[in-house]
Amino acid sequence: MAILPRAKFVQTMILNILGTCLGSAIALLGLWSGIQARKHTTPEGSKESYNPSQSAVCAIWLVFNIWAVNLLRAKYPVLQFPSIVYSIFTNVAFSFGPIFQTMAQAESLIKELLEGFLTAFALAAGVSLFIIPISSRTVVFSEMTGYIGAIRGTIKAQTAYLESLEKSDMFGQPDTDESGNNEVKKNKPAKGEKLTAANYPEAKALEASVAGLTALHGKLHGDLPFGKREVAYGKLAPEDLDELFKLFQAILIPL
Repeated sequence: MAILPRAKFVQTMILNILGTCLGSAIALLGLWSGIQARKHTTPEGSKESYNPSQSAVCAIWLVFNIWAVNLLRAKYPVLQFPSIVYSIFTNVAFSFGPIFQTMAQAESLIKELLEGFLTAFALAAGVSLFIIPISSRTVVFSEMTGYIGAIRGTIKAQTAYLESLEKSDMFGQPDTDESGNNEVKKNKPAKGEKLTAANYPEAKALEASVAGLTALHGKLHGDLPFGKREVAYGKLAPEDLDELFKLFQAILIPL
């Protein structure tokens, strides 16, 4: 997490802290309900450490939380990391829940987990913001630079492909000699091989170039919102980044 660009890191950190706090609160609520089930079902004077009612309550909480957090994680991919943090809290709490007989024991576990997670988040924040700071705008500008190079490469690949069509007819039929035997023209696939664009190196190069350009366009589309949100000192405003992306898109579609 510490190597994420700054805007992504701050957003993920906020969501992780919210997931940590929510997970600790839900864990405490579930442990409290399990302890209450123990109190209401344990006979007076009993010294049994295991209580089936408390185990059942913790199991219900555990199954429900696993289902709910995975549902949100599948629907909102941005919640991937907060879901992991939340799952650790609930899974650990409800797995050890049946052995707790008092709320003081439950609170001690949740407090240790909370302190451990928040300490780790503080270390990650220090590393990301002060030791290896990476600006989201730097990432966006780097991708835009690569975009221009990818456009040049695609134009060269298209030029090479069109020039190759002047020398060979990939959709032509095999020649027939005087004896009636079919002979494949030069630069054609072998006999029995399907005549497709993939048989020609120029077509392969063009296909790979277009695929790379499309992938870069999708990556730039995903990183652009973070570059626009980030506080920065420079000449380009968020509206300028939007305009640049629109110009790139205007080139991509006909290309």
